[in-house]
Amino acid sequence: LLPKELSSVRPDEFPVCPACQFGKQKRSFQTSDMKSHSITSGDTNPGDCVSVDMIHSPFGGLIPQSKGIPRKERYHYACVFVDHATQLTYVTFQLTQTAEETVDSKHAFESFAASHGITIKKYRADNGAFNTRVFKESIIAAHQRIDFCGAYAHHQNSIAERMIQTITFRAR
Repeated sequence: LLPKELSSVRPDEFPVCPACQFGKQKRSFQTSDMKSHSITSGDTNPGDCVSVDMIHSPFGGLIPQSKGIPRKERYHYACVFVDHATQLTYVTFQLTQTAEETVDSKHAFESFAASHGITIKKYRADNGAFNTRVFKESIIAAHQRIDFCGAYAHHQNSIAERMIQTITFRAR
């Protein structure tokens, strides 16, 4: 069934599929002394600490609607909340990166957690939309704490960063 010119091709010369090539790009060598994630000893119960981060996509996502003329606005941001103890991930979509929309995302996550009997005690976040006056006032009003990561220190918020990577790979 194969053409004669392909009958002499060795298995190590077969073309590699794009998914296999992409998977090889991400492989890295790990030593036995590397830590798997950054859960501290006090973050063992759900809600003890939640990492939060923002995803920006230059390609906007469609806003769901049931009727009428399609909207021109697109979702360009997503706020990702990851609980340290359970790895539960909650994603909210945002049109902009404003502090008000970020606080709305925080309230949506907290109401979801409260519906399951969980109270959020502490957040770990990058600077940016989370280091604004409006977001800090929301934290104070809810009797919560927040830890900020250093500039360009993504390893300090590694749980949220890793979940963003997982979400992105699954979407791709």
